[in-house]
Amino acid sequence: MAVQLAAQEAKGWARLGDRQSLPSLLMVSRELAAVINQDYATETAGREYLDHLTALTRAG
Repeated sequence: MAVQLAAQEAKGWARLGDRQSLPSLLMVSRELAAVINQDYATETAGREYLDHLTALTRAG
């Protein structure tokens, strides 16, 4: 449940443009991705977040 809320919130920030500085956003997204990859990568919401983050990284 927690990973779903974190992933929804992160996606919402990315879509709304409600961001801090880019370096800060990158640092936080990498930290969150590491935790999700370690603890929640087998859950659907965790995999969706990681896939979304990968797509954003490639687009940027």
